Amino acid sequence: MKILILIFTILYLCITPQTVYSKEKESPYKNNIVPFEEAINLNKPIILAIIKEQDKNSLERISQIYKTLNKGYKNEFNFTILKYSNFEYNLWVRKFSPTCYPSLYIVNPTDYSYIYIPENFYSKNELKKFINAYKKGTLR
Repeated sequence: MKILILIFTILYLCITPQTVYSKEKESPYKNNIVPFEEAINLNKPIILAIIKEQDKNSLERISQIYKTLNKGYKNEFNFTILKYSNFEYNLWVRKFSPTCYPSLYIVNPTDYSYIYIPENFYSKNELKKFINAYKKGTLR
C-alpha cells in the first residue's frame, strides 16, 4: 500500500504543472513576474528567463536582473520565467534550446520570434544597452 501511495505521489508531482511564479512563497522576489500563459497573450514584448528547477543560483541571478530591469522597463516589457524541467512548457523550452542556465530571451508575443541575450550581456549596463538596441530595432 505504501508503495502505491509513493508511486501515485511521484506521478502526481510529475504531471502537475509547477511554475516559479505560481505560489507567492516560492518566489523570493516581486518584480512583476507575469505567468508565461498570460505573457504570451499580451501585446508587450517578453523578457523570458529559462532556469533549472533546483538551481537556486539561477533563480537569485534572475531575481537581481529582473529587479534591475523592472525599474526602467516594467511598462514596456513583461517579465516571465520558465523552468527547464516543467513538462507543461517542454515545447517552448525546446523552441529556445537553452545551452546554459539561466538563459535570457526577448520574445515578440505576436509571432513568437525571439532574440537570445548572450550571457556576457547580463551585467546591468550591458543588458540595458542590449534592450535599448532591441527597442530601436537594431537587433534582429
